[in-house]
Amino acid sequence: MRRVVIALCAVLASFIAGPDAAHAECSYNAQFDPCAVQDGHYRIRTPGTGGPYPTLVYFYGSVGTSDRYVESKRFQDQIVGRGYALLVPAALSMTFSSQDGDRYRGGGWNLRHPRYRTGRDDVAFVGRVLDDAKRRFNIDRSNLVFVGQSHGGMFLWDIACHTPRMARAYAIHGASHGGELPTRCSNPVRFLQTHGRRDDIVPFKGERRSGKSLINADISEGLALLGRTNRCRTGPEDVGRLGPYARSTWRGCAPGSSLDFLAHGGGHGYPGNWITTVLDWYEDGFDAAADGAASGATVRPRFNSAQDRGSRFKGVDSRDGSRFQRPKAPDS
Repeated sequence: MRRVVIALCAVLASFIAGPDAAHAECSYNAQFDPCAVQDGHYRIRTPGTGGPYPTLVYFYGSVGTSDRYVESKRFQDQIVGRGYALLVPAALSMTFSSQDGDRYRGGGWNLRHPRYRTGRDDVAFVGRVLDDAKRRFNIDRSNLVFVGQSHGGMFLWDIACHTPRMARAYAIHGASHGGELPTRCSNPVRFLQTHGRRDDIVPFKGERRSGKSLINADISEGLALLGRTNRCRTGPEDVGRLGPYARSTWRGCAPGSSLDFLAHGGGHGYPGNWITTVLDWYEDGFDAAADGAASGATVRPRFNSAQDRGSRFKGVDSRDGSRFQRPKAPDS
């Protein structure tokens, strides 16, 4: 009887202490049991081969949840099935306004933009998530690609501009910089922007405003800022089509950096092959950087070369049944 009382007291104490204590231990593949860190939690799926794992860290938009993505079979096929860990930090709840002016609660990230404040230092939170995932699951901290959709992409714009060394590369969709652009970013960065021409949330061209408040900066102006940050000699240059995407690239960028833009004919949600495309882009640049570093050569990722026949990230006609035919991935 005494043991039962002690056990019950321990369970009650964990709930009284709050969700972090209740989730202090998470399963090896934390699909259902979130892993707690200070001020929040995350979920993760790994290939289960021991690691260290290259890791895709996914930042969802206002209608996403961390469990939605780690439970997604499409994400598992496209990311975990490729040998990557899928790590999804959990956003905090905040109030958003729809295009019609309706207000709703959703998952939000703490931006520099005063409109989007959660009260949590999310850059520090992500750092704690990465430290914990390294300790528990053996992710490779030197081999991270941060991927963000919508509001998650706005958060990654902040990180890529001000603390770019958190990840090896950044890829965003359906997002631009939140609010006024800074005059400069801190360091060159590997950055892939993808956007739908019919996006009715974050405009393909021009700014998004609410009254006098600037919500989203113009995409082209943001890319121009990154081109200057990366010290690119030219760009953007149209280099043809890549499956459903029209592709532009900046050339002659600083070693270890790159800048690319993919446009598609859809809206705010991304095409079903987008995650696969991001990893193709990431691996091409990553492999080229490794080859160049080994030889002592000046590195420019193969993705920046339209004529490189050795690149897996070259134009593929989606009608031929290639990997670019995928069901629509979850969007937020």
